[in-house]
Amino acid sequence: MYLYQSYTWYAFIRQDFLQYYRYAKKLVSLFDEFPLMKRAETSHHIRAMHYLLNAHFDLHNHRAFEKTLTQFEELAQTSRVMDHDSFRMQAFIYLSQARINRHLCRAPLKRDLALSPPLKRN
Repeated sequence: MYLYQSYTWYAFIRQDFLQYYRYAKKLVSLFDEFPLMKRAETSHHIRAMHYLLNAHFDLHNHRAFEKTLTQFEELAQTSRVMDHDSFRMQAFIYLSQARINRHLCRAPLKRDLALSPPLKRN
């Protein structure tokens, strides 16, 4: 997990978004391959989903972004995340950013002010 996380950051620092995507995807797939890690490393799981969402956004991969965002929203609603303040806040911050990014993918920039009401609801 830490190896993939370090490669993810290294690729991000180098602005190599394709490698950033590849290692973020591998990091998320570790949690799918080893489900017990989702409970043991919840914070890292949330962060891995955030990295993958950012990679999709940077690569303009809108369909995969939507799919990953749906998965992340499901993760944010789990009892493990909702029962702990730090996990809940971390998920809220990353989900808010992802929703802003989704809005930027969908709407022209002149309509960005319409984003305010959806964020206030959460």
